[in-house]
Amino acid sequence: MQSNLKTKIILDTDIGSDIDDTYALCYLLNEANVDLLGVCTVTGQAYDRALLCKILIEIANRDVPVYVGDEKPLSDQDILQPICHMKDIIDHFHISQSVEDEDASDYLVRMANEYPNEITLVGVAPFTNIAKAVLKDAAFASKIKRLVIMGGLKKVLDWNMLCDVEAGRIILDANFNDLTIFPCELTNKVFTPSTFLHEHICGKYARAIKEMGENWFNRDHEVFHYHDPMACYYCVHPEIFKLRSGRMKMVNNDKGSYTIWHDD
Repeated sequence: MQSNLKTKIILDTDIGSDIDDTYALCYLLNEANVDLLGVCTVTGQAYDRALLCKILIEIANRDVPVYVGDEKPLSDQDILQPICHMKDIIDHFHISQSVEDEDASDYLVRMANEYPNEITLVGVAPFTNIAKAVLKDAAFASKIKRLVIMGGLKKVLDWNMLCDVEAGRIILDANFNDLTIFPCELTNKVFTPSTFLHEHICGKYARAIKEMGENWFNRDHEVFHYHDPMACYYCVHPEIFKLRSGRMKMVNNDKGSYTIWHDD
């Protein structure tokens, strides 16, 4: 009975590039008010990204299914994120659970039909998997209770939109019941330096977070931003956020592609 009160969440992630995906997944695995139904991975070396998810899931002593999604964008554009940089740490951990065989977008469609208007879908990666689910099932968007995305800068494309422009257009045009956008204008304001990892990270995830964090900082990053954890935290504690209501659209013209925002 208690489980019915929890927020049903599916996380779509490109873990293995930035460290913030790691924090987001660890948070969802340990939030008592979340029923984490599954995790999907996307962009280059998506299978390795799925194994990174399995490392954290096993550390949490959980059995959450992980589904591998598309590595290439929907449109004919360059693959901007071909490498999973943090795959080097995979061999440092024992993984006993296997990754699911079902394609990530097929899984999303199946779960939307199994739990209509119950799922909060959190997209903190290029939106290829979610857009494919929209294309596969015309009613998919209407069956998702809420879509929360990290991405959507005004007048320019942020990284998640830029990695698959067509996918971004599709999800913005889809008829989702509730689309909540966490743009970089907000998430860029929350960050911590590399010293935070060594001074404050402790507990069961400490080793994995430190190894993945060191990978991030060794690639000439001085801080890490809490982009994805902020979007995940909103799903459980929306009361601490002040939202603006409006509509974001993708514009494609001779000047390129960019997003625009209109207040209601």
